[in-house]
Amino acid sequence: MQREFNVDMSAVARIASRVDLKDVCLTEVTATRQRSVVGEVLHPDLQHDYSARCPAKGCIEVDCKYQLSVTTGGKPAASFAIVYVLTYKLRSDEPVEPTDLQHFAWANGAFHSWPFVRELLHSMTGRMGFPPYTLPVLTFVPPKQAAVAAKAATSAK
Repeated sequence: MQREFNVDMSAVARIASRVDLKDVCLTEVTATRQRSVVGEVLHPDLQHDYSARCPAKGCIEVDCKYQLSVTTGGKPAASFAIVYVLTYKLRSDEPVEPTDLQHFAWANGAFHSWPFVRELLHSMTGRMGFPPYTLPVLTFVPPKQAAVAAKAATSAK
């Protein structure tokens, strides 16, 4: 599900400067826990993806899809699938470039849905008898690039 996507923040800004967030709607959630799971250390694998469309004039919808698989002791322990749909209203009639739309979906879709997904996963994992799972900090820099940037910043001091 998750693919490497380098967000062009200039493309995001061309749309973000002209929209208002109107709705955040949970449209799908499934959660499964294996009953016979024993283990203290959980290993989460989070995948996420974002896509956008313009279903009507002056409207942008962003689908925010998340999948979390949890293992312990090398065995599946739980799985979660979550979809939020974000609805934005355009403040102008200026057309939206399709290439800008995908960058907007990745940046704003993640930015606006991440806190809702964090709360939902934290609550559900705790209710399933696991240590509550907290989503990591949201970042738009791929991990390898972030590590290189951090190393460069440290050696510059």
